Amino acid sequence: MQIPVYFRVNACMVDGLNNPIADMGITSNVVALNKVRLLYSLPPVTTPEALYLVGNFCGWNWDKSLAMVPCYDGPNVFWHMVYIDESGIKFNTATAGDGGEKGFAGMNSVSGDLAGEIQASGDGNIASNKPSWYLMIVTCSVAGRDIVYDVQFNEPNVWLIGTVTPTGGWDELMDGCKFDVPTTADGEFVSPAFANNAADDSGVRAYVKIPGFDWWKSEFMVFNKQIVYRAAGGDQERVGGAAGQRLYLNFTSETGEIK
Repeated sequence: MQIPVYFRVNACMVDGLNNPIADMGITSNVVALNKVRLLYSLPPVTTPEALYLVGNFCGWNWDKSLAMVPCYDGPNVFWHMVYIDESGIKFNTATAGDGGEKGFAGMNSVSGDLAGEIQASGDGNIASNKPSWYLMIVTCSVAGRDIVYDVQFNEPNVWLIGTVTPTGGWDELMDGCKFDVPTTADGEFVSPAFANNAADDSGVRAYVKIPGFDWWKSEFMVFNKQIVYRAAGGDQERVGGAAGQRLYLNFTSETGEIK
């Protein structure tokens, strides 16, 4: 930043021993320096605390946008299941079309299993040439004073784990544990039938797989027919289930049920 600075120079006469001589001071006229660089600081740029998704699935209404889920132990990583069609989606740090929303050009990079299906819509939104569900993962970072968004579009897989699975085990991505994926934006993800009973102390457990993170860092469960994400919080309460039941999830309305 360059601003003009005005000042006067004060000087005094000295004797042969370099001692000031009283009443012999000299004051200059006003001196102007028109280009002076001053040091100053701006507030630090940090990664966002929240991200929101909007698109046809919610009628482009920011009041009905989806809040992306922070990954446990990864405050700069957000995820959500989202249905993307030809008209596309946008994301923002606020629930508003305030000019800060990001479309296709707002992504620094696009990767993931289904990245080849992602393209810019005519309006510059993040669109798909194969309308379907995606596990969208946004990793945020800071470069200089810019926030950078690297986005993955992966297979929309949800998994059971733990007591209700055929083995009752805790390995990730086990056979026979993957949910069926709907074909419409308002459709339900449906789990395999529970192989075993799960009492309230063990519970039904479900998750999506975020690369680089253990399963429990992106787990969630249904409480009172609402999907509740663990996100950055502590261990969730347990929800029981009986052999033969299934878990139904609607990621557009954020609802679900065990029945």
